[in-house]
Amino acid sequence: MSDFSIPALIRGELIENDWAPFTTGGSGGKFQAANAHHLVDQLPLGSPAAMADLHEISFEEILDVLEALGKALDFENNSHIREAYEAGLAASNYPPSLLKNSYLTLPHAFARDAVREIAEQRLGIEYLEGWVEKTLADGRQVRLRAFGARSLHIPAGNGGLISAVTIIRNAITRSDAIIRPPPMIR
Repeated sequence: MSDFSIPALIRGELIENDWAPFTTGGSGGKFQAANAHHLVDQLPLGSPAAMADLHEISFEEILDVLEALGKALDFENNSHIREAYEAGLAASNYPPSLLKNSYLTLPHAFARDAVREIAEQRLGIEYLEGWVEKTLADGRQVRLRAFGARSLHIPAGNGGLISAVTIIRNAITRSDAIIRPPPMIR
């Protein structure tokens, strides 16, 4: 019997079947997750060019989606977030107050102004929206643009906030990411 279940989400499709059993490293609890061995062919895109449609999405649209997501992740009103917190308690050795705080701060992490600040301070929004012309010290003209990447992220710990930062960074750079539970879950 599993203490909780972790589905897979692949390009908008929620996969809640073909479970594989696991035990947690923190408390010895049990959980089940969608069997990655049967999903691996669906994970990578055949070509980075398949991500071209992501660059048709404006930065403001990305902010709209992330802001709505943040509002939906409210601990008091979202049973899935409370379930994730309970699963985190079973899977880690974090003090409950520390773990709960990582879930309570989710709406703030996805707030429009917070995401805009991350994009502007880390990359520059103009580089996310299109090609930016620059003149080098020797007079040469170059055009620069920030592109997303295909990546694998293994968040440190089992709290919600670190995974939220991964989601935000991948969304603003229009990246294709695989986010895997941390190694402490086995």
